Amino acid sequence: MKAKDIIGDYQFFIKDLLEQVKSIGIDIEDYCIDHLCYRVSSIEEYAEMKDKLMVISQRYIENIHHDRPIAKFILKEPLSCDGYLISMIELPGPQEHVFFNSGLEHLEMVVGNNFKNFKERYNNAWNGFDDSGLHNQPVYVNLSKNRKVKFHEYSLEEVLKMEKRKFIETNQAD
Repeated sequence: MKAKDIIGDYQFFIKDLLEQVKSIGIDIEDYCIDHLCYRVSSIEEYAEMKDKLMVISQRYIENIHHDRPIAKFILKEPLSCDGYLISMIELPGPQEHVFFNSGLEHLEMVVGNNFKNFKERYNNAWNGFDDSGLHNQPVYVNLSKNRKVKFHEYSLEEVLKMEKRKFIETNQAD
C-alpha cells in the first residue's frame, strides 16, 4: 500500500495550497514542508486510519492534545512533491462538537530562526495562531475548501524532542 492510496492525491493538495499561499504574497521559497495533517470525522475512522498509516511508517507517537488523541507518523519513504520531501503525517482524532470532513486539511512549514521577522512581515495575512505548547506557536492562513497552511519556528519532530517525547517503532514489515 502506498501513501497516495491511504491519504489521497497529496501532490495535488500540496501544489494547490502552495499556489494559494504564493498568490496572497507570502514568499515560501526558503522553507520546507514539515508535515501534512489528515483529519477524520469519527474516532472509528481515526483507529482505521492509524492502522493504515502504521503500514507505511517506521515510527509514530501518540498523545492526548485538546482532549482527543493525536498521532504523528514518520514515514518509511518521504512524500515527494515539486522538490519538497515530507517525512511526517499528523493524524488528529476528532474533537467533541467539532466536525471535519475526512481528508488532508493542512500542511505546515518550518521558518526557523527568522520566525519572528516572518510573522511581522506578513502580519496582515494571518487568520490566527495556535497555542500548541511552549515550543509550538504557529501562525496560519486560511485557504479555500477549509484548508490552511501553518508556519512554525521549529519542526514538529524538534518540538517533540524538546518536550522529551519519544517515537515508537512501528514494527511493520515492508
